Amino acid sequence: MSLIVAGTTFTAPQFVFLGESKQNSAASGATVDNIFSDTYHVYFFQADVLVATNGTHLMAQLVASGTATTANYYYSFQGLDQGGNSESGDSAGAASAWSLSGANSSGRGCQVIGYITGPTSGQDNNKKVSWQCATFDASNNQKHVTGGGFQTSSSDHTGFKILAGSGNLTQHSIQIYGVANTERFGGF
Repeated sequence: MSLIVAGTTFTAPQFVFLGESKQNSAASGATVDNIFSDTYHVYFFQADVLVATNGTHLMAQLVASGTATTANYYYSFQGLDQGGNSESGDSAGAASAWSLSGANSSGRGCQVIGYITGPTSGQDNNKKVSWQCATFDASNNQKHVTGGGFQTSSSDHTGFKILAGSGNLTQHSIQIYGVANTERFGGF
């Protein structure tokens, strides 16, 4: 689909399904690999997850050829619970993963949507993620958080992993899409 305004044609981004991970039984994590390439600069992800351990964080990591990158994640998130209480968290690089949610309930699902940019850039500090998360805290209060972060390695990453900060994922469904017609800075 294209939009023409004052003689300029704009092409609408299109989502192209690339891969998924779904499981109805316990798993230590969920990896969708061999999906990132130079075809897309921006990727959309959707995760619907139930964690096994009450109070744990839902985490995410980049994957390089089947192996999760476990260092140098920077992030921050902020939000509110149903009572108006602030929910926030951050890491200035000491983290082994991005925390997408803060503390979760083990009895209620966590839904996350977000964008990953530059996973194959080969440039330090150019692998970024932004997200929004609707979930419940450890006391079953509904909360919503938004966040963002980056990862500092120069690796060309090939995939994405969702895991619990402690314990397992009880159930999960994760889909990843390439966003067509997106470019890196400099137009390439």
